[in-house]
Amino acid sequence: MNSDITNVEGCAFTTEELQRFHRFYKLDWDEAGLAAAPLPERIRHFVSSIDPDTDSTRLQAWLRTMGIIDEGEKSDAAKLYEQFEQFDFASAPGFSQRLADVYGSDDVSKHGIGERMDMAKAAYYNEHVAPLDYAAYKQFKESSAPRPVCPYQHLWDAGGTDKEQPDTAKFAHVMTIDIGESCAAGLTLAAIN
Repeated sequence: MNSDITNVEGCAFTTEELQRFHRFYKLDWDEAGLAAAPLPERIRHFVSSIDPDTDSTRLQAWLRTMGIIDEGEKSDAAKLYEQFEQFDFASAPGFSQRLADVYGSDDVSKHGIGERMDMAKAAYYNEHVAPLDYAAYKQFKESSAPRPVCPYQHLWDAGGTDKEQPDTAKFAHVMTIDIGESCAAGLTLAAIN
């Protein structure tokens, strides 16, 4: 079996592991009698009865990486944050008074207004609906955000600049060759190499 390493959203899995994980994902849980079973029970069944060579910890890491999560497996914090995001602030009594704090600043950037709006919503929710720690919410959102499909998304998020310096050591052996000059001098490709 091929053991090439494949990076999935920043996590390295072997080809063999990915094949096992996809087998788990595609399994007919109705046929296995576990259609309503929670995710940990499905993992235990798969690892003990179907594919004992599968590492359950690595399978769970892949499931987290791919965003495959059973609704029942969400933490209390995740459920609270989901309720917070679904809360109807437009019809919430007294929330409109907080909008002056959002728009009353010199920072009119989309990011600045969005951040202040989120802070105002969190403060309102914390005071009137349920306890909510904005810093914990923000950290949760950043850690659980789906990875961008585009490999250059980080450039857009950083305002068009890459904060990391490129690794030019990988290209130290590359030569720039002027084909026209080389042909005029009578050099062949073999002679250039």
